[in-house]
Amino acid sequence: MFKPVSLSVFAALVLRGAAAPVINEVMFHPPGVPENVAQEWIEIFNPDAAAVDVSGWKFSKGVSFTIPAATTIPAGGYLVVAADVAAFTAAHPGFPGFPGFPGTLVGGWTGQLSDSGEVLELDNATGVKVSVVTYGDDGEWALRGRGVLSFSHNGWDWFNDADGGGKTIELRSPALAGIDCGQNWGVGGSPGAANSVASVNVAPLIKGAKHRPEIPHSTDPIVVSCNLHDEAAGAVATLNWRLDGAPTFNPLPMTDTDGDGDVEATIPAQANLAIVEWFISATDGTNTRTWPAPARTSDPGVLPETFGQVTNALVLVDNSYDANATFQAAGNQPIYRLIMTAAEKAELLQIQTNSAQDQSDAAMNATFISHDGTGVKVRYLAGLRNRGTGSRLGPPNNYHVSFRNDDLWEDRSSMQINCRYPHSQVLGALCFGLAGIAQQESAVVRIRVNGVDLADSDVRMYGRYVRNETMGGAWAKRHFPNDPDGNVYFLDDHNTGGTNPPGDLGSGEFRYEGTDPDAYSDTYKKKTNEEINDYSDLITLTDKLTNTPDATFAATIPQYIDIDQWYTHFATDALIGNQEGGLQSGRADDVGLYRGFVDTRFKLIPHDFDSVFSFGLGAQDPGGPGGGGAVAPPVPTSRSIFSYDGEAPTTGTDGVLGLHRLFTNPELVPRYYAKVLEQMDKW
Repeated sequence: MFKPVSLSVFAALVLRGAAAPVINEVMFHPPGVPENVAQEWIEIFNPDAAAVDVSGWKFSKGVSFTIPAATTIPAGGYLVVAADVAAFTAAHPGFPGFPGFPGTLVGGWTGQLSDSGEVLELDNATGVKVSVVTYGDDGEWALRGRGVLSFSHNGWDWFNDADGGGKTIELRSPALAGIDCGQNWGVGGSPGAANSVASVNVAPLIKGAKHRPEIPHSTDPIVVSCNLHDEAAGAVATLNWRLDGAPTFNPLPMTDTDGDGDVEATIPAQANLAIVEWFISATDGTNTRTWPAPARTSDPGVLPETFGQVTNALVLVDNSYDANATFQAAGNQPIYRLIMTAAEKAELLQIQTNSAQDQSDAAMNATFISHDGTGVKVRYLAGLRNRGTGSRLGPPNNYHVSFRNDDLWEDRSSMQINCRYPHSQVLGALCFGLAGIAQQESAVVRIRVNGVDLADSDVRMYGRYVRNETMGGAWAKRHFPNDPDGNVYFLDDHNTGGTNPPGDLGSGEFRYEGTDPDAYSDTYKKKTNEEINDYSDLITLTDKLTNTPDATFAATIPQYIDIDQWYTHFATDALIGNQEGGLQSGRADDVGLYRGFVDTRFKLIPHDFDSVFSFGLGAQDPGGPGGGGAVAPPVPTSRSIFSYDGEAPTTGTDGVLGLHRLFTNPELVPRYYAKVLEQMDKW
């Protein structure tokens, strides 16, 4: 669809010569709950001085769509590609109806735009990539600011009006569209009109900001560098640095001293364990930007808003770092460094050691650095907070690390770092992996918080932590690459009350509770597709488990659950003597569910192995007397492999509501015995 672009923007682009059409505007998260994904759309802008035939061009990443034959974008014109043409037209009734411009609207793509961020790629008819946009709902695509008060703490959060707020992300300068950078995008909403944030002169883009060496010693000067991109030559940058706690920053001009295209400046060597805070400012003489951008220091909704340069990049001087450290294998017991300002480290410690505040999810600004034998990786502007349910109060403490969606770590947007019995957690995950179950991958890691090792050396930690994979969309993509877009649920029955009958402790278990999603959402926490708010698949599952007649149960249930996968899960859980709260303890708790869109049968996702075999607090030997390795000797027991099969609405080994017939149906129970024997033979 052709829409008027400002004459100054168009004239500037024409003077620079021909340029390929670019992705110009994206509606990636339409407003409303549930979200109507049919209202997603992408706009393409032609900055060229001549019309461009885009017949056969296609989106090869993000969504799948080939532009129909005989589609041309006029000079300075626009093409809107909609997920659903009818839905787009209904949402924009005046489109296309702009005087003097006939307009073009195409659509009907396959797929769905991620609400958290992903890569969009537009290829021409010969397969050459013409435009690439790696968008996100945080990082450079959003505003960082004080979050909502959580148990007396605000922390930092990301805010983006395009993330379900009715806005779109819009390109600022088409002349810089070849630089895939969120700094060149703003929030607006203008199908059929010039982008509200369009400009012929934006502040220089600051790309690839980094410091070297990543983990300096006290004898190492610290070099900070970046790339600058602007519409014209002459942009200059300044490095601003200070020691943590100092009142002012020290400015240093940044220059390209080695001719590699980067500008850089050098911070003098600092003392061991010194924390250096830095940011870069860049100007073209008219417009200025800083990286990281200023954060909103006022609370959400408070006016007037205030901003400050307070969530910056951080680097720690650490003489304990050995660049030549060897690992038994790449990734074996890596060292993760978590770096905060001293003030925010103290605030997080207060949360983690105060019983009135330990449930706070307030996140601190952090730099995350990994060293694992495959190299050193740095992620700035990470979020670091307390985590856990019954293990939030320390010391020692757990951590949840979140990464910006436009700067993932190892394709992960977050990780869980746990301090309780890492050896037990890794062993439990390994057993499920050997059983062929997609689990939350675990690894033993070493943690340094502002350079200090806080791990206990006793049997609870042995000086180590465990890194657990976060259950969510990224997990689904790694474990189900051919069916990655399904629903992930995490079962958590710690919330009491709700619509359940007396004595049910607030948990819906696997029992059918009607068609109201609210009857399930207190127990089943959606980890993907949250904005759609559709629990119909889960409601159907509980209906079938509860209400299917006995005569047809064995034939019906395998259509809704991957029954061999469920029996393998139950068998493995029983054989390793898992004593952490979960299905085996009679609660719909500490386990996940995955239902794909290709294979629509539910699968179980194991979670939380603080206490398996004879390890962990309160652990029990799965087969009788013996064992050891916990704080106290394990309690001898002869646990049944049928701990899941009861129907009583209580905790303990009475079982989980809705699972009883899986262990009593004469046609199905032999399959469970077979999985128990199969797993025993494997070990």
